[in-house]
Amino acid sequence: MIATKSQAIISGTVTDYFSKRPLDAVTVQATSGNYAISDSLGRYSINVKKNDSIWFSYLNKQTMKYAADTITHPVNFDIALYVDVRWLPDVKVQTRDYRLDSLENRQTYAKAFNYHKPTLKFTQPQTSSSTVPSAVGLDLDELINAFRFKRNRQMLSFQQRLIQQEQDKYIDHRYTK
Repeated sequence: MIATKSQAIISGTVTDYFSKRPLDAVTVQATSGNYAISDSLGRYSINVKKNDSIWFSYLNKQTMKYAADTITHPVNFDIALYVDVRWLPDVKVQTRDYRLDSLENRQTYAKAFNYHKPTLKFTQPQTSSSTVPSAVGLDLDELINAFRFKRNRQMLSFQQRLIQQEQDKYIDHRYTK
């Protein structure tokens, strides 16, 4: 035993019996109430008293108890657990709703879905007083965007691709086995 006369540290590695791979999240418990959890490499370390016993718990399945004073190599107390596939929790896969996916996609790519080719637009200034005569002007953003040929082609292409993907997903959703 390591540490003091009344306490000891027991450490080691927990592996799978068949594959010899380390098991993480295995609970190591002592009768005194101390516990440890194995890390991603299967290593654990627990403080125990001389008269304690330890046991291992994985997926709510427990091993037999090992008396701490009978462990001959407390710094290298390795154990291999038998893990049965039937013990593993069920995995449930839920299909997503096509309409929710489509709405989320349209919100995410709203700029692309609402894109239109720039045209010359006239704007009127918005004033709160009626004494100021109103003037008409050109929308400079639209004028600048009209000469951004590469961007316009890319946005139209992206918009068409998004619409095509949405139509394909609808067909896949509607006509599956």
